[in-house]
Amino acid sequence: MRKHRIFGDALAFCLSVIIALALAGPVFAQDTTNSGTYTDRGSYGTVDVEPSGESFNISILAVHVRSGSSGSGDYLYLSSPNGTSDPVPVAIITNNEESLDFNKAVYNGTAVWTPPDHENVILVNTSDFEVWLGDDDFDDEDDGDEDNALFVNLTAPVEITLPLDLANDSLPFTLPALSIMFEETDDNDDTDKIETMPSLPSGAKITFDSEVSDAYVYVTCSIWNITGTKATRLTGTFASEATITTVLP
Repeated sequence: MRKHRIFGDALAFCLSVIIALALAGPVFAQDTTNSGTYTDRGSYGTVDVEPSGESFNISILAVHVRSGSSGSGDYLYLSSPNGTSDPVPVAIITNNEESLDFNKAVYNGTAVWTPPDHENVILVNTSDFEVWLGDDDFDDEDDGDEDNALFVNLTAPVEITLPLDLANDSLPFTLPALSIMFEETDDNDDTDKIETMPSLPSGAKITFDSEVSDAYVYVTCSIWNITGTKATRLTGTFASEATITTVLP
């Protein structure tokens, strides 16, 4: 499954798009600098998607961690605007079993993890889910720029529960199999950015320190009628290098 071509040559378009960082969340720690402080290093991409047939949007943060105290791992963080100005975290999908307890602690009290109503820290097989950094490889030339795209492959559907509001009701939801490519825009203008997310109910604080670039995002998902071509191209952000710090009280 690794490094194969997900999208066709029709994706190679010279366009210019700008979008701000929309979503962030922690991953399992690589280093513990002091009690309660954890640091990861990896790559990520963000995009907002409007699923066909649904009345809500989904914000997707795809993360690849190169190394960590639990080894490397891949993650999809899902959030929903849910009628509010800020996306509400609703699910974490990962192929790294050792990160489960950490994410449950960080997101305790949210729609991600409030048993028994919400248990959306979900482990999937590596064979079913992978995120990796690589070259978009449109021109098939060795241009030395091997880290200008982030790829996501989810080959099996995942069942989660979305909140209809922040108080009571909930909604069963199936995240279908999909593929995503985050590609740097032709502007190639990285911006050093430090973004601190609002505190979660657990008291955890998350900071992203990264070189962020604007991205063209190509999602392929037959269930959502998104083809991964120019006609359904989305906009997002991409960071090939990021340091993610999580502080737990």
